[in-house]
Amino acid sequence: MLSQKLIIDFANGIHFRPAGEISGLAMNYQSTIQFITKQKAVNAKSMLNLLGSGTREGDEVEIVVSGPDEEEAMKSMLALIDEIRQEKYKEGEFE
Repeated sequence: MLSQKLIIDFANGIHFRPAGEISGLAMNYQSTIQFITKQKAVNAKSMLNLLGSGTREGDEVEIVVSGPDEEEAMKSMLALIDEIRQEKYKEGEFE
């Protein structure tokens, strides 16, 4: 099992687009991937669960990955979060 804490620092938190990207990536792995917030733990493979987590900009999230491909899954998940940070989400602009 691997875990990594981070601050969601992109505008509007986990809304529709980042939730779709996160869940789409998570579906590529056999491992269980959870996003744990103060309120709840959610399955990262479910876009609706991610949206329902209510994760906002500035919230701390712990990503927990467990399974046969956990190292690759965690590396990819952290890379995606970094990409989201660098995209227009930071400025709150949406295409």
